Amino acid sequence: PFFKWYGKLFRKMLKNFNYFFVQDEPSHQLLKSIDIDSTITGDTRLDRVLAIREEGVRYPIVELFIGEKPVFIIGSMRQEDIDFIRQFIRLIPDYKFIIAPHEITEEIMRPMEDDFNCVRYTNWTDQDKDSDILIIDTIGMLSRIYRYGQYAYVGGGFSDGLHNILEPAVYEIPVFFGNLEYTRFKEAMDLTGLGVAFAVGTAGEMSDILQSISTDKVRRQHIEEGIKAYLDLNKGASNRIIEYLNDFIK
Repeated sequence: PFFKWYGKLFRKMLKNFNYFFVQDEPSHQLLKSIDIDSTITGDTRLDRVLAIREEGVRYPIVELFIGEKPVFIIGSMRQEDIDFIRQFIRLIPDYKFIIAPHEITEEIMRPMEDDFNCVRYTNWTDQDKDSDILIIDTIGMLSRIYRYGQYAYVGGGFSDGLHNILEPAVYEIPVFFGNLEYTRFKEAMDLTGLGVAFAVGTAGEMSDILQSISTDKVRRQHIEEGIKAYLDLNKGASNRIIEYLNDFIK
């Protein structure tokens, strides 16, 4: 409404702010079209996930579960993702899976346990090393667990909106997500445009892309380098805002 013909009142509200920081050039131009200045800083969420990466937190149970197999991490899995993920797991039996549900409920965890050899994180014993799937049934771990994965899938793309794909992307691994609800998210559009993240519609499609990446070292290197370049280009939003604020209060 700020940019519609009927948005005069909304635009007047914006005049009450001292300054605007925006993620990208299109946002900057939108504000400029209604005579409001702004500065492009990038996304402060990126600085946060980079800081988490640098913490280097380790989880011994996760490391015991992984063993020597490659790891595919399913983050923020929602109800709408379950059938898709069940089909996908059957297509790549040589992987270990770590699944972190968006909501820790029996309705989400039980279907996986009924079909596969799973263990819940809070129930782990040394006898569970041969499990195929580790279900993270506690909160606050996901953004740090992505470091253990060679690939990641982020939920929400088949429901009401994609969850944070920057969390796995900072580890420079290929990221997959559903192709229905992701176009509102700048980082998803940026990374798919670079060919380093993948919006998929079927389990077979995701499996085919995975197999292609895993057997093509040049393509895998391109993905890693593309993500790193994107991170380097877009990090630092927090510092740019702080620099402005320091000048503002002098």
